Amino acid sequence: IRRCILRFNKGIDGGGMFIAGNVEAQILSSVMESNEAGNNGGGAWIELGIAEQSLVIFANCVFSKNAAVTNIGGGIGNVIAKTAVINCTFDGNTAGVNGGAIANLAPGLESEPPMTFYATTTIANSIFTNHTPAAIFNEQLGSNIATLHIRNSLLEDGIAGIVNNNGTIDDQGGNLTYD
Repeated sequence: IRRCILRFNKGIDGGGMFIAGNVEAQILSSVMESNEAGNNGGGAWIELGIAEQSLVIFANCVFSKNAAVTNIGGGIGNVIAKTAVINCTFDGNTAGVNGGAIANLAPGLESEPPMTFYATTTIANSIFTNHTPAAIFNEQLGSNIATLHIRNSLLEDGIAGIVNNNGTIDDQGGNLTYD
């Protein structure tokens, strides 16, 4: 997807867009604005991709005024998938529970045979402003693994403002805080 504007859309999950399965997708130079998900991922919801086999890249995008009304990920919700956010701006996104801008989640799923599920979000050179609640949420449950890599980004409350529940935060440096 290149140079698109996704505005005023609604859905249960993924108000602006819903990406599922083992896919490779690039969303480039696009705007997700004023989209609403009743549950998760106001701007975009990415789910259930085997992390080693899928990758969703957002580059040079704007996420503004999106809402995940009752749950997580006002701008982007990423669950059991691999997502990269590069040179993006997030402003004024909201979530009912956590991750006003981005939520990265590896929930406690069970499988037979037992497997470990991964949720990985990499953020580089991005700006986060005016989110409710905290801009970024990272959570892993059970034996699953949630990892958030972040570098060279501007965060309203800095790295300390990231809500982390048992996951891994990889602060790769160059991140700035503003008042």
